[in-house]
Amino acid sequence: EAGDVFVLGSGEAGQLGLGPDVHERERPAKLKWFEEDGRDIAVVSICAGGMHSAALTADGEIYTWGCNDHMSLGRPGEETEPGLVQGALTGQYVTKVVCGDSVTACLTTEGRVYAWGTFRDNNGVFGFYHDIKVQDTPLLIEELEHVTAISAGTNHLAAHTSDHKIYTWGVGEQGQLGRKTSARNARSQCLVPRTINFRPHGLPGNRFTAIYCAGYHTFVVHESSAVFGFGLNQYGQLGAGHTQATECVPQLHGVGIAAITGGETHTLLLDVEGRVHCCGRGDSYQLGLGDDASHSVMKTVPNLPTIATVSSGAQFCLALSAPAKAPMTAPGPDGEDVAIAAGQNIVYGWGYGERGQLANGSEDNERPTAFNLKERFVLELSAGGQHSMLLLRKKGQ
Repeated sequence: EAGDVFVLGSGEAGQLGLGPDVHERERPAKLKWFEEDGRDIAVVSICAGGMHSAALTADGEIYTWGCNDHMSLGRPGEETEPGLVQGALTGQYVTKVVCGDSVTACLTTEGRVYAWGTFRDNNGVFGFYHDIKVQDTPLLIEELEHVTAISAGTNHLAAHTSDHKIYTWGVGEQGQLGRKTSARNARSQCLVPRTINFRPHGLPGNRFTAIYCAGYHTFVVHESSAVFGFGLNQYGQLGAGHTQATECVPQLHGVGIAAITGGETHTLLLDVEGRVHCCGRGDSYQLGLGDDASHSVMKTVPNLPTIATVSSGAQFCLALSAPAKAPMTAPGPDGEDVAIAAGQNIVYGWGYGERGQLANGSEDNERPTAFNLKERFVLELSAGGQHSMLLLRKKGQ
């Protein structure tokens, strides 16, 4: 279903798409560009990156805007408003787009992956793919075929294929690629998609059903439903009860997983019952527990209704409820309740909010707080570095 794109938070790099003069929005603002000047572009999906944004249309095309310092827009031209990504994507039908900090990737109906931009490590530009440092337009990632899902972390990408393999590539210095790389040949080994090479202990085979990239860490789901995490863990964001940087099994107590997302140093897990669990760093209240403590085991985020989807920004979180079965209220901005009609859903935000990305002025939210969207139905949400994106059902539909 196509909807209206709304944006809020930091726009200093043009990531809101509202033009060169809008550097911040504390309330959701409609991105009218898609219907201005005779345009009638139907947006069906959105993705917020570190400092750039992307929208997917009903025609399978991608529009990008925001920071293009490392070519994450995949196109030349105006950065502070949407522009069509063309090049190798011309004639392709895209079904999914994901954004990291300086890299963007997409999946086509043919199961192929195209990407552009670059990966950056602690020293700056690490590289993009093979010997390419920075890629300014979409490039086919030739090693990948029959891809069914893709995911992006801050500076790494992952793909799941129809034969249940997981491929990762990008920066691996925190262990987020889930495979051994040598310091001497780090670039040549990291910048080419290869399968993760750890064998789950005591489990048959090496077949996986899902992949979830967070900031500097990654989770995979084994066909047995066991979950494994790897990558940065100094705040316990792998949920294993410790802070060692090893391949970990989060302590999930048998909950079925619907989705996992994460920011720089925290993790959110949505279970199949619609409950949200969290772990990792909490100094910006990004765990939604009401304090700034960190946790190395999963804690359930309190005071949320049944949740349908979650998204993590760098240090903040968004959650979208299932449609309300009856009229209700939820704690909203400025301490006032937000009224929710039956059949409507609710966006909750918590964590770091000083750039306005939580629709609560420039305040941090210690606990989940509802956006006041005036009873607009939310189709999708996405949390970026310091900005948020919403796709709202068009009025009258």
